[in-house]
Order: sequence, then C-alpha cells, then structure tokens
Amino acid sequence: MRLFFISSLLTFLLSCQPSEAQQQTENTPSTTIDTTQFAHVFQPWDGHWKGQFMVYGHEEGQVEGPVQPREISKATLDQMPLRENLRIDVEQHYVSTSPYYQTVAITDTYRDSNDSLRIVESSGYNQVTPEGMICVVNKPDEQVRHQGSVLQPGTITWERHLSHPVKVEYFYETATDSFYTIIGWGYYGSDDTTQAPQTWFFGQYAKQ
Repeated sequence: MRLFFISSLLTFLLSCQPSEAQQQTENTPSTTIDTTQFAHVFQPWDGHWKGQFMVYGHEEGQVEGPVQPREISKATLDQMPLRENLRIDVEQHYVSTSPYYQTVAITDTYRDSNDSLRIVESSGYNQVTPEGMICVVNKPDEQVRHQGSVLQPGTITWERHLSHPVKVEYFYETATDSFYTIIGWGYYGSDDTTQAPQTWFFGQYAKQ
C-alpha cells in the first residue's frame, strides 16, 4: 500500500498545502447560499465518538463500472471483491460553538507498513459559509479541505477534487443518537478518474 495514500486518507478523512487550497478554489463553483437554512446542521455530530475506520482496495484494481458514483451504501462495498488495506482506531470530539460552526479534535491510532504503532492528533472545523459548507482538518503535515452538502437530515456528503496530484474523494457522513458512519471512495496519485474507483472506505463510531 502506498505510503502517500495512507497519509492522504488519514488527513481526512474519513487533506491542503497552498497549491491545494488554490486548486480547491478553482474547482469549486462560485455561488452564494442562504446560510440560515443550514442552522444547526452539524449538531447531530456534537459529542464524543469512538470507532474504527477501514480502507479497502479493489482486488482487481481499477475496473469498468460506475465512475465517481454518487449513490453508495454499505451494500455497495459488500458486493465488491475488496481487501482491507488499513484499519484505524479513531476518537473524535465535536463541539458546536454556533449554529454555523463546529470544532473537532481527532486522534487516529494505527499500525503502519512496518507494523509500528502510529498516533496522529489533529484538529479542525466544520463551517457554513455564504459559499457553502466546508470541512477543514489540520494534520501535522498538511491541511485537508472538503466541500459539503446536505443529502438528508443527519447525512452530509463531503467531496474534494484536486488534480496535482490527484486526490478526488466523495463520502457520506451520517449521525444518529448512537452511531456515526462514513462511507465513500477516493482516487489518488496515478488513478484514472474516468474509471471506477479502486479505493473505498467505511467507518463506524459509537457515541460515548
């Protein structure tokens, strides 16, 4: 498994240097929204969560199939020949400080390709702005930025589209009273974004 790929996913995700921030701006439509309609949109995530985040690779690499699919579920993953490439123990603390702004502290614990234990601490925020919803996570070595939209109450979709190098991601986050789940896919490095994604991920966290 590629080390840069592990780093990219850990900066979630479940990542922007100045050049990446510029790309994100260039790839994001210039629109203005009524922020009041999204008041308290992040509130279902408030609290302390613990769980695991798994990264999977398609056994056959990139294959013909849905390209950058928007309709995905756990059943989608269960139907594909996937291998587990990485498992991360995750602890997150979300706190809404206003109806439009939420902070998060994240601790990721995992074993790297040398079987050494790694602990990565990061912080970030979710925010509703006139240009839309954003999620920003500050990792020790980079900053990750995703654009969001509400799929339904309690479910937000997040995505990013960077081209140099390729980092294209799309995932759902769903929060209930007891559980918080993430499911999605990504293209990285030399992946062909005109083929089906070969990288998939799934996370499930319990409310503490």
